[in-house]
Amino acid sequence: MKQSLDHLPDDSKIIIDRVLTSVLKNCHPEKVVLFGSRATDKWLSDMQAAQISLSPYIGDYDFFIVAKPGEKIPEDAVISGIGDNYQTPSENIITILSHDIIYLNNQLSKGQFFFSEIITEGILLYDAGTIELAAVGPTNWEETVLQAEQDLNIWLDDAQSFFSGAKFFLNESKLRISLFCLHQAAESTYSALVLIHRGYKSKTHNLRLLYKKTKSISEKLAAVFSFSSESDWHLLELLRRGYIEARYDKEFVVTGEQLTILQEKISRLITITESICRAKIELLKRTYNGKIADNS
Repeated sequence: MKQSLDHLPDDSKIIIDRVLTSVLKNCHPEKVVLFGSRATDKWLSDMQAAQISLSPYIGDYDFFIVAKPGEKIPEDAVISGIGDNYQTPSENIITILSHDIIYLNNQLSKGQFFFSEIITEGILLYDAGTIELAAVGPTNWEETVLQAEQDLNIWLDDAQSFFSGAKFFLNESKLRISLFCLHQAAESTYSALVLIHRGYKSKTHNLRLLYKKTKSISEKLAAVFSFSSESDWHLLELLRRGYIEARYDKEFVVTGEQLTILQEKISRLITITESICRAKIELLKRTYNGKIADNS
């Protein structure tokens, strides 16, 4: 695995160092890996594209924290220890992914494409040296493509059903139930994104965490709820509260106007998700077909 950060500017290195310091202080991990665009030269092309489009460039910093066997790493413990001495709050630019070393090695042995890519292209920031990583096994691309197609159909169908329910209950003036259905539509949509792009389903129901785990996939996707917009963050927080409070807190209040705006956003989220997930599946198919050609 790579270990050099020489391709990054000094301000990026400072942020990475602060995150790593927080991780080592609060979590005592087995390994820490920087992955995503910051681990490659892609961050530079993303910044140049943003300059051309005259949009602000705020790239994510993706960290994979490998926990010791049976342990869990809470994202909040990492983020809270970093502080917000950046132009953008750290919670908006830093994404934490964590699994224990046993789970990771099992996935690597099976050639799971997402984890294999992290290990192949990522940068090792810390290694306790207690347990070695497993060798990356061969990927079953045919199975990967078939599973991705099934997952997309299942989760987008669920999202559309919940979305239809949200519209029905809004028309019936059942506002809290409508919000809960919108939450479920959003969660199903984000679940599809994680499954197609990472090959596993996130266990969280927290939409803010799901948003953070998926916003780096597409600029259009991230723009549905823009972290630079206070009103968007308020709406996303309202939607997050729809999972529990809208069902069980009789004093919980949501307006028809808020639900109408959220409906428009969730409709966009579903449309964008279907487009980028089908594009990802086509990429997986080309990879699979290329492997067949190489072996023929």
